[in-house]
Amino acid sequence: PDVPDSVLPGMSSSLSSCELLTDEDNNNNNTRHRSYSMGAASDGMTAASSVSTNALHYTHAKPYSSHIVSARYLTNTSTNAAKEVTTSILNETSTKDNIVGDDELIKAMEVYEKHFPLTGDDGANERNSKRVIEMTFALPEDDSMYQYQPGDSVGLIVSNPPIEVRFILGMLKQHHGIEPTQRVAVDGSRSPITVEEAVRHRIDLSSPIKNRRILRALAGFATDPDEAKALRILASKTYNNNDNNNVFQRYVEEHRITVVQLLQDFPSCQSITLPGLFSMLSSIPPRYYSVSSSPLQSKRTLTVAFSVVDYMTPSSSSSLLSGYESRRVSGVATRYLEVMASPYLCGATTTAAGATLSSSSPKMLIFPKPSTDFRLPVLQTTPMVLIGPGTGIAPFIGFLQHRLAQREATKAVSQQVVEGTWRGGYELEHEELPSDEDQQSSSCSSYCHVYFGCRHENHDYLYQTELESFCAEGLMKLHVVFSRDEQKGEPQPSPKYVQDVMGESLVDLIVNHKAIVYVCGDGNAMAKDVQSKIVELLGKHGNVKEMTPQEYLDTMKKQRRFVMDIWS
Repeated sequence: PDVPDSVLPGMSSSLSSCELLTDEDNNNNNTRHRSYSMGAASDGMTAASSVSTNALHYTHAKPYSSHIVSARYLTNTSTNAAKEVTTSILNETSTKDNIVGDDELIKAMEVYEKHFPLTGDDGANERNSKRVIEMTFALPEDDSMYQYQPGDSVGLIVSNPPIEVRFILGMLKQHHGIEPTQRVAVDGSRSPITVEEAVRHRIDLSSPIKNRRILRALAGFATDPDEAKALRILASKTYNNNDNNNVFQRYVEEHRITVVQLLQDFPSCQSITLPGLFSMLSSIPPRYYSVSSSPLQSKRTLTVAFSVVDYMTPSSSSSLLSGYESRRVSGVATRYLEVMASPYLCGATTTAAGATLSSSSPKMLIFPKPSTDFRLPVLQTTPMVLIGPGTGIAPFIGFLQHRLAQREATKAVSQQVVEGTWRGGYELEHEELPSDEDQQSSSCSSYCHVYFGCRHENHDYLYQTELESFCAEGLMKLHVVFSRDEQKGEPQPSPKYVQDVMGESLVDLIVNHKAIVYVCGDGNAMAKDVQSKIVELLGKHGNVKEMTPQEYLDTMKKQRRFVMDIWS
């Protein structure tokens, strides 16, 4: 059927521009570039000449060049893939500036796919696709240059995967005779870069398409009338207005289709120009990860925890896309990090050449993303409720490490006071000396409750040792649930989530002790279910007469006593 323009999304202005340069343009730009080199070099430093070097900091535009210090699986995951990648690929590769080549990276990713198949037994598939890594990054030697607090995130600059980059470069050469080494000016920049650099680093080839305008734009480049019509159907409102006939949802959203997949599925669109790609594609967004460490433990490193994105899409049942097979989807950042961390994951200590792992580790571009609300209370005695199933537990590990370090520091000062070696500058009366009860009050487990949930106790109980240690230290009380483990006497139990073990004691903490509630993790279901459960419990046990349970929760949010760090 014909698709009129009236049911298509409006055409937006260009997101970016890209101009191929001639030899004369290159010469002129090189001259201008030399005259601006000093300014370009200083763009990353936010400091006036009269300001001390402590004012310098790293940003998304000018990130810090870090490297991996350590890594481990937090899940019960085999390290055989990491061993094979380390011994047969990374150790055999001659790298320049610690950069792993595209061929080696592609081979390494294939090794991981071989060791973690997703098309066999459902139980094995589930465990193979559920891989969580803890990774530690190096920070500058001068700790004033990169500062963070528990609750912050770290941004990671990523590039497009090599297979996608090769496809686009091959397409541009075949249809337009453009060589990867030709130079281009992006957004009118005075500093030209190569076509390969532009395709690899400047446009997002890997994110699933969410904007139908891209489909309409590609339809304009299609030389095959049927392909153009199909793209217009996918982009239209008429054919995507209900669940039974939503071809955009069934094809694009369910299959996590990227612009590269579109160009492969609709080959007549491959005549699109480089400026055409830049006009409709956004820049590559950084990936953000919650910090799971405390600067009180180490100011020279920073730790994060993340799930390796790896899953199969469903098969399509749409008549328009009949026979469209499911495909494997992997995270652009997380699968790259897994490969680069292979030597650490398998326990290697040096490279085959005898070099230390840190000295041969590829560079990782990172920058801080401070949090405004997701912060520990100023007073250590303030009660806390930490709700973090899955990798949502990561920032709370940093919280608890920080609290433990603070408690140890308090003990040290108290001991100095008792021994008379403290040099505080004035005398203390006996009643001012901290008692044992005072020393424990800031970390009393009765006033810090942690709710953690995962699928299987023997596979993805993240940070189990650390959490049990915090409990033994009297730092917290732990509530943990396993949603897919069979319970005794219940061969087919219904899934059990963190909200299912919340009860009257939680309400007591919230209402009577004014606890701050922190929620971290999935924002699509978990965060909503937790809030609904808290409202339900407030109605049953809260004895909140001056307002409704929902109003009480809303008031907590306004007072920053209920804060969330969630993602979709």
